[in-house]
Amino acid sequence: MTGDYNIERGDYTFTFQNVINKKFSIQRGSKISWSGNPYEAILDIKAAYTQNLSYLGSVIDSTERGTEFKNKTDYTRRYPVDVTINLKDRLLQPTISFNLKLHDYPQNPDFNSSVTAFENRMKTDEQELNRQVSNVLLLGQMVSQTNSTAFVIVTGK
Repeated sequence: MTGDYNIERGDYTFTFQNVINKKFSIQRGSKISWSGNPYEAILDIKAAYTQNLSYLGSVIDSTERGTEFKNKTDYTRRYPVDVTINLKDRLLQPTISFNLKLHDYPQNPDFNSSVTAFENRMKTDEQELNRQVSNVLLLGQMVSQTNSTAFVIVTGK
C-alpha cells in the first residue's frame, strides 16, 4: 500500500482509560501516508476540541493582574479554549502532543499580557501544558499552577 490519504474533515474520539471521551475535529491538511506495510503508516494529524471555560482567574496569577483590572467579570465569564492534539509518526505508536489556545478574551493590555504570559508558560513547560490539557478534558477547567490535586494525562514519545 503506497500513497497519502489527505483528510478534508472528520472526527477523532480521544479516549483515556474510559474516563475521558472527547470528540476532536480533524483539521484540514492532516494526512496518513503509506509506503508499503499498511501497519507502518505515518500519521500527521491535527485535531481540535473546544471547551468553554468558566473561569480564567485560576490560571492568571493575581499578582500579574495587579489593581489595573477594574472589570472583575472579565475573570468570571466563560471563554473558549481550543485543545489541539497532534498525532505524528507511526500509526501503531504515534507521538502525541497537545497545545492550548485561549481566544475571545478581552483585548485590554493587562488582560492580554496575562493571557500571553500563560500561553508562553504552556509553550515552555510540557508538564504544565499536559496538566492543563488533562484538566480541561476531564474537569472542563484549568487549574492554578499551585494546585497540587490536578489530574494529568501522561503521554509517551
